[in-house]
Amino acid sequence: MEKNEKKKKTEMTSDLIVYWETSLLNRRQPLLLGYLEFAKNKTKRMKTLLEYVVIYVTNVILLGIGVLFLYVGIRDNCWSGHLDVCFYLPTWMIGVAVLIFIDRLIYWKHKFNGVIFEGKFPRPRSSIRHSNKEQIKQWQKDKEKRSSSKKLRTSSVILRVILFLVTLGLTIVALHVLIQAVHGKGSADPDPIIFSFYFGMLALFVYFCMFVKYSVNFCTSRLKKSKSTSPAPMPNP
Repeated sequence: MEKNEKKKKTEMTSDLIVYWETSLLNRRQPLLLGYLEFAKNKTKRMKTLLEYVVIYVTNVILLGIGVLFLYVGIRDNCWSGHLDVCFYLPTWMIGVAVLIFIDRLIYWKHKFNGVIFEGKFPRPRSSIRHSNKEQIKQWQKDKEKRSSSKKLRTSSVILRVILFLVTLGLTIVALHVLIQAVHGKGSADPDPIIFSFYFGMLALFVYFCMFVKYSVNFCTSRLKKSKSTSPAPMPNP
């Protein structure tokens, strides 16, 4: 009898412990979900803040290079009757500056259309109980479609490829002229050579990072589409 009573007591205490633990977990579950949601929102905010900083720095660098190339190209452009460094290098800089300005205009048109879309159709909100992931994905797709047409996106990519190649050619030519000037008698006007080389390298680095980002986003979107359109597995017999 005593053994049976001891067994009953131990079973009751174990049941009580399990009950207390489950009740504590049920009470703390909303708090844990709230902490997780807060951490997710914080990481998203940090990510968006970092993206805004990168966008701001990129635009400042590119617009600064464009203004500098345009100023130096107009100031130091001279025609001596034949094709020499004093003519084609500043003219090349003016061409690169014009392409940079056109690229930035297309970019800001895309951003402006996105802001208009967000004003008309706000982003769906998600809470702890309702995530609305599908609605947010659809909203992002609609925003991408409304922000810029397919022709505008294609023209932007083609323009950046042309701009990259033109800037690469300018940098290589400036390096060649710089080497000749160092080994020769020097140059009467070294500003176009120096600015073309160093700031051309900076512009190439910025556009190379853009191409890397674009290719990564393109590959990830293709992978997501392939996963979503992949056929369902056959049921087990």
